[in-house]
Amino acid sequence: MPRHQPPAYGTRPVRSDFYTSARCSPKSLCKTNRGRWAIKSVPNAIMHMQLDTYGARLCEVWDERQGTLYAQIKRDVQGNLSIHYLSPVLDDRKENL
Repeated sequence: MPRHQPPAYGTRPVRSDFYTSARCSPKSLCKTNRGRWAIKSVPNAIMHMQLDTYGARLCEVWDERQGTLYAQIKRDVQGNLSIHYLSPVLDDRKENL
C-alpha cells in the first residue's frame, strides 16, 4: 500500500525565484524563497530586489499549486526596477489557512 506523499510545496505554495541573468534558466537561478500568500510574497520580492540582497536581475513570483505567475520584477544596469503584474494578487489568506 503506497504512502500518501504531501505535495512538494507543503504549506508554502508561492515561490519567488531570483535569477542572476535577465532570462529564466535553471543555471541562472540563485535563490528561491517560499511564502504562504501571494499578497505578502510580491512586496517581499520587491524589497529584496530593491536592496539587491541576492544580486539578481530578474525575479518571478508564482504559485506552484495553481501555476499562476503573479509578477515579474526586472532590474536594469542602472539598478532601476520594472514590475510587471501578470495576475491579480488577491488576499487569499483566509481560504488557505
